[in-house]
Amino acid sequence: MSPFVMSLAGRVRPILAMAVVAHGTTDFDAPAWPLIYMLAAIFPVPGEALLGLFCAASCAHFAEDTNEFGSLMLHGTVAAIGVRWGMPAAFDAMLGYLGCVHMPLHYRRCWNRGRRRVLTVAASCTAALVGAMCIGRVPSHLVLNSMSQRLVLAHVACEATHPRRSALGNSGSNTRSSSGWKAKIERHDSTEVRPKSFGKGASLVHGYKRAAAGLRPKMGLGR
Repeated sequence: MSPFVMSLAGRVRPILAMAVVAHGTTDFDAPAWPLIYMLAAIFPVPGEALLGLFCAASCAHFAEDTNEFGSLMLHGTVAAIGVRWGMPAAFDAMLGYLGCVHMPLHYRRCWNRGRRRVLTVAASCTAALVGAMCIGRVPSHLVLNSMSQRLVLAHVACEATHPRRSALGNSGSNTRSSSGWKAKIERHDSTEVRPKSFGKGASLVHGYKRAAAGLRPKMGLGR
């Protein structure tokens, strides 16, 4: 991949870029992150194959935000923007998605999986980078090259192989659905099973028995 230089002019674009860069520090609590980053940096991969791996990893990673179809739609939309309005516009669209959608969802997944200590690291790095930007210490351009793709591959690999990945699912939605199923099961277990296999007669008999059981304490009748 030939290097592609993206401008960080303006106020919003640099803030989003620094926040997106800082969110990669959540990889630091992955047990194998040094090995993963080292292999991603030095493993020999041809340029075309690296680009293919990068695209596949990006689609798989963003599928955690919604699903596979949503990820494909996102990448197709960004590609269409690039064809219609050029690469700078496609870069802005992807940067906006990363900063406003993917990054908050990524942090929520980390929180749900109990990775709260590394969230403190990410917050500190974000504050440091944004603070450096405010005093003019941030570069005015961002270079996208093969090393950038390798870093993204390492980030995706760290997330995919994290031991707490399956602790509570990909997002809060899985947690909510599982809790909903548990509530349904508890309600089902707590309800009395009514005989349905013998038709209406069995239901009427069952109703009479329940009514008699309710009247017994009032009438002073024992069993």
